[in-house]
Amino acid sequence: MNDYSELLKDPRWQKKRLEILERDKFQCRACEDITTTLHIHHLFCDYKLKPWEYNNKELLTLCKNCHGILYLLHKNNIDIYQLGAIADCITKQEFINIKSG
Repeated sequence: MNDYSELLKDPRWQKKRLEILERDKFQCRACEDITTTLHIHHLFCDYKLKPWEYNNKELLTLCKNCHGILYLLHKNNIDIYQLGAIADCITKQEFINIKSG
């Protein structure tokens, strides 16, 4: 098990994760799915911060599928912000534009 997996078990992350899920009404901020497993996405990585040390506006709820798409975009060096996503909220229409991009 890697160190990051251990950090995600920390009660401070679990509390932060629940705050974000509640704020986002337990639905994906991109596609509004409420049935697929939900992840908390960090809008950027700062390796000096622990997962729970980010500001809430730097975190958003995404379903497993949408999170995977964002991961692939990032892995392929595609800047999601140039594709219409905004840092504080990715609307459904903006994400549809990203997917069809």
